[in-house]
Amino acid sequence: MGWRNCLNICLINHLVNRLVNRRINCLIHGLENGLVAGGALGWILCCAAPVLAQALPNDNAARPSSDHATLHSAPSKSASASVKTAHRAQHGANQRPPKHAPRLNITGPQFQKNAAFWGLVDRMTEQSGLPRSWVERQLSKAHHLAQVKQLILPAATGTRKNWKAYRERFLNVQRIEWGQAFAAKHAVELQRAEEIYGVPGSIVTAILGVETLYGRHMGQYPALDALTTLALDFPLSHPRREERVKFFEGELAALLRLMNDPVLGQAPLLSSYAGAMGMAQFMPSNWQRFGVDFDGDGRVDLMHSPSDAIGSVAHYLQAYGWTKGLPTHYELSASDPTLQALPAGHLETLLAPDILPSFSAERLAQLGLDLSPAVRAHSGPLALVALENGDAANSYVLGSENFYVITRYNWSSYYAMAVIELSQEIKAAPLR
Repeated sequence: MGWRNCLNICLINHLVNRLVNRRINCLIHGLENGLVAGGALGWILCCAAPVLAQALPNDNAARPSSDHATLHSAPSKSASASVKTAHRAQHGANQRPPKHAPRLNITGPQFQKNAAFWGLVDRMTEQSGLPRSWVERQLSKAHHLAQVKQLILPAATGTRKNWKAYRERFLNVQRIEWGQAFAAKHAVELQRAEEIYGVPGSIVTAILGVETLYGRHMGQYPALDALTTLALDFPLSHPRREERVKFFEGELAALLRLMNDPVLGQAPLLSSYAGAMGMAQFMPSNWQRFGVDFDGDGRVDLMHSPSDAIGSVAHYLQAYGWTKGLPTHYELSASDPTLQALPAGHLETLLAPDILPSFSAERLAQLGLDLSPAVRAHSGPLALVALENGDAANSYVLGSENFYVITRYNWSSYYAMAVIELSQEIKAAPLR
């Protein structure tokens, strides 16, 4: 074999490894919108599927309504310090993070102007309240994205989720340190949002960190293409197809209204594969319902304004019932003898409501849980939430109504715990 062939093989192997690593990181971080799952890369990911199935938990209750991404105790201070030291030694203490991920060229063929297309034009005209000729022009520009149809399908069932693996991906040094930097830079806005909406600034910061790495990964799919694909060609095999088509048609109508804005509509809007946009990953309808002009410039800009993103996230959580000062959850030890000794019927009863707070402290005690004084003093309902750990024993927490509110952002207890524990890390360690 000539030296040129050897060099080519080495280069190909290097590129394949980088693609696989990048794809896995994006998937586990909830940055599914950053890459295309097709071609040779799609084949590679099929080989990596067993690893991803272990690392990526499904939702406890359902897939998130916006289909965009959603813990164990926090690491010790000594462990965090040693990890930070190693990180700085490898990457440099003064390294500045990249502002945004590079844009990828994600496209496909334009839609045929058949009966289904014209029917969508009629429905979007009615739902958006915009001129039919304008709606037709916009939808005529849309491209069919085959990869979106694949990504929207429900995750495979049967494999136990892995909370510890999920947690490790979100509570890493980079995400914590960038979160501290974001919180320090926007301390005034975060404090103002907490005063107005009652939501701690650390929770708002953590949501932005989990969703988009503080605005660095806001999506690579043209929102018009993604939502038109899901409205016009939603997968026939999806178990909730009719319901989801109606949902995405509503989001497409809301997107068209955003595109009609004289300022916002000047540039193509990018999103996740499901149409979630901006630093907060709001669906278009939520942009209009919960978006806040927090910087006072006369418009809601969740793409470029951290202030607007902060105010909008806090407003969203308040609207879903956030209670100021209420704990999000109480830890339970998996080795707690009361959990181990619970009759099967009692445990089944406790887990039946999933993440919906349904039991008073008194009822939890009647069902056999040994409660701490803090839990006994809790006045509202609680939910027993199980977090699977692969082949290991489950972790358990008692989730409050505020825990449930976080799951309204993404319908997953794993997501909620990632947000909560990231917020604790951002708050706990001083910015260096």
